[in-house]
Amino acid sequence: MTQEHSSQKQPRWDEEEALILADACIKVHNNVAPRKSLIAATSALLRYRAEKLGMHPSEKFRNENGIGMQMTALEREMYKDTRTTWHSSALFREVGTLFREHHEQFAKKLEDVRGRWITPLPTSETSDA
Repeated sequence: MTQEHSSQKQPRWDEEEALILADACIKVHNNVAPRKSLIAATSALLRYRAEKLGMHPSEKFRNENGIGMQMTALEREMYKDTRTTWHSSALFREVGTLFREHHEQFAKKLEDVRGRWITPLPTSETSDA
């Protein structure tokens, strides 16, 4: 079977990826930016991260459609949306519980991930120094 026709599974999400997605979920929840733009930015960031970690992501890897679906799943865990039955991953359940019940620990982990991957872009003030 050729690679184009094989049904390759996406790699499992890791905790850093889930925290990056949680950061976007929080921004959506707080109306910091439109959901669609956060989905695009998160997809780009996760693809960039994968490349920096030596992976060779396919076009489907953490694409915007998938990020949108995963964002919905993680939001339901973080904000305990009980309107529908949703089966999310153990990782997303763990991150949701951490967010709701152990907020200081969640905030520390999120701060660490933000420092590694979600750094502000240089401004003209910082790039002239």
